Amino acid sequence: MEPCILYENGSSTLFVIDIPASIERVQGFHYSTQSRLLSVEPLQRPYPSTEPISLQKRSKFAEVPLQELLLQKHLELAMCELKARSEVKWCLGRETRHQIETNIKDAKVDGTKTADLYSPPSSQIVGTVQDAGCSTLFLQNYHTTSTRISWAGNYFRLPPHSTVLLGPLTETIDIFVKQAPMFNLITIDPPWPNRSARRKADYQISYSLSEIKTLLLSIPLAAHCADNSLVAVWVTNKPAIRSLLLSLFDQWDLSLVEEWVWLKITAQGEPMCKLTGLWRKPYEVLLIGCKNVVPKKCLQVKRRVILGVADLHSRKPNMNQILEKSFGLEPGEYNGLEIFARNLSAGWWGWGNEVLKFQEEKYWINLEKVSDLKTDQKVQEKT
Repeated sequence: MEPCILYENGSSTLFVIDIPASIERVQGFHYSTQSRLLSVEPLQRPYPSTEPISLQKRSKFAEVPLQELLLQKHLELAMCELKARSEVKWCLGRETRHQIETNIKDAKVDGTKTADLYSPPSSQIVGTVQDAGCSTLFLQNYHTTSTRISWAGNYFRLPPHSTVLLGPLTETIDIFVKQAPMFNLITIDPPWPNRSARRKADYQISYSLSEIKTLLLSIPLAAHCADNSLVAVWVTNKPAIRSLLLSLFDQWDLSLVEEWVWLKITAQGEPMCKLTGLWRKPYEVLLIGCKNVVPKKCLQVKRRVILGVADLHSRKPNMNQILEKSFGLEPGEYNGLEIFARNLSAGWWGWGNEVLKFQEEKYWINLEKVSDLKTDQKVQEKT
């Protein structure tokens, strides 16, 4: 399996990451497995600008905060550093999502496909269905190998030593409190209010800051954070959301230690839209807090930039490997939790109502199977 980190500078403050490969890496597949996550064709050139041109229209936007201007300058410098590296590879080859329809048809015909997955004895999978309407699910795969489960009429891949807590947070908190251990690393991608996402029927979001604040405060985070644990939270570029999260860090007894910026780029290494755009910005921020560190006034927040070619909507790069490298964590030697997860990671807990989204088999393809089919087709053509 190819590495997901395509470039890292000497100070480990600048990375290029392949998004599909970053999710494949955390599945815990055997080294010989040729399963690939289905994706979309990489964007070849930046999106056309839709920015307001007239001064009158531009004047309706609030003045850009100094902090954001400094961030944009930091990203420009990062791009300059990378342009001096002609050998940088911006993304790996992709298997595209048109294969999804074929996978769905295959699943209906062959209920035992995907030979790289192993179905362990039932004693190795521990779980309970908490609701007769199939809205929540708690499963733990204690096996050292991936397995597949059938749920609500579909098949899903379960990485080794992974835990699934599927369902709305408000309906599954009791299970979490009773079952969850202390965690050393927690990542959160909250459903922040977002105008463009709100128009997408399949994307569940909170519609106000007060709602999301109440939801996040309902999570017993402090009670499940080990000493010196890390909590990494994605935020939008809205200043009010950043301020809200920092206030939550205070309540969770966390100190902000690092700020990571994911810059979305094209397959040619250009930002997918203008860095200084008013309507749309090509970057998202990950704020990282640490429990029980030195007094906040003594802290200097470290910034890292991660470039990655955008993938399917709502699919972010999996930062586990970079987090492990940056903070000296060894895979398998810490407890990890992802809240509002859309995929699972080997050895981690995944919690949220979309936790199995990209674990569904329709999003995966076995390259050995594709190769066999192509070989059969060539033989048939010759005969």
